[in-house]
Amino acid sequence: MKIFALQIGITLCLCLLFGAFSGWIAAYSSFMGGVIFAIPQLYFGYKAYQVMGARSAIAIVQNFYKGESGKIVMVGTGFALAFALVKPLDFFALFLSFIIVLFVNAFLPAFNRAFAS
Repeated sequence: MKIFALQIGITLCLCLLFGAFSGWIAAYSSFMGGVIFAIPQLYFGYKAYQVMGARSAIAIVQNFYKGESGKIVMVGTGFALAFALVKPLDFFALFLSFIIVLFVNAFLPAFNRAFAS
């Protein structure tokens, strides 16, 4: 849940930056890019850690696969809905926010280890 809050916080900061420098269209496009990554990632985290314990190793692996496949479908659906329903759309802001939030998610464990030592 902390990671999700951080992702949404970064999304809001990016939204404000895009809004200040590029306008309203870039701001809401940026917000959508961050949310398109953060919500499916929250779903994956929920599914992946739904089952705990060594005795349920098969269920853990199954939930990881279900969570990851669900996340991929949700991300694809999010982009499809954004492209189909949101006009006008700033593609640069949308994709850049998505990628920044993705990198935060990917590199956060490395930062946690670096600062914990």
